[in-house]
Amino acid sequence: MGIRRLLNPLLASLAALACLLFVLLPGVAHAQLRSQLRCEAIDVRVAPVDSTCRTKADAEFQRYRNPTSGALGWRDLQSGGHIWYDTVKINAAQVEAEAYCGKQPGERVPTLEDYELADTHGFVELVGAAVAKISKPLLFSSKIAPMAVGDRAVGFALFTGDYHGVPADKVFDNAVIMCVSLSSTVPLVTNDLTAPVKPK
Repeated sequence: MGIRRLLNPLLASLAALACLLFVLLPGVAHAQLRSQLRCEAIDVRVAPVDSTCRTKADAEFQRYRNPTSGALGWRDLQSGGHIWYDTVKINAAQVEAEAYCGKQPGERVPTLEDYELADTHGFVELVGAAVAKISKPLLFSSKIAPMAVGDRAVGFALFTGDYHGVPADKVFDNAVIMCVSLSSTVPLVTNDLTAPVKPK
């Protein structure tokens, strides 16, 4: 009888734990499956908000909607990662970049360091869709190099990873202004990857 009294609370605790695991594990497994989805296997332009995928660099990105502006982008979930927005300005001069991104709530022009880090994370798989129709797209950075022949804007060649200096005030057909915001300063739409997306 004494042993039974000792075992009853233990058995009850084990039963409660089993019930809890039954509820939690499917959600955890579902989140893990979603995070293992490869970015190259989906149409990144129509991915649901909060969905995640992994690049060839094994970096995880999350589809994101800015709660203030409603702008869509991809959030780099790695340490130091930023949010890269879909909306871009094409056929532009670098001197327009600060004004263009400054009009978007919480956004700014990427630095060369932003591009370097994002490139190691494979961000081209996500942002490439926004400039897919442009031959050799050159993404402007915030870097301006003063030179005797005139200021040179430093741009990032998206599909080669090279840097090019071009006149800062000249419009180029393949030039693109893309804006970013710091992940740490913009809240997630939701922290639960398995939760349904709330309509705006």
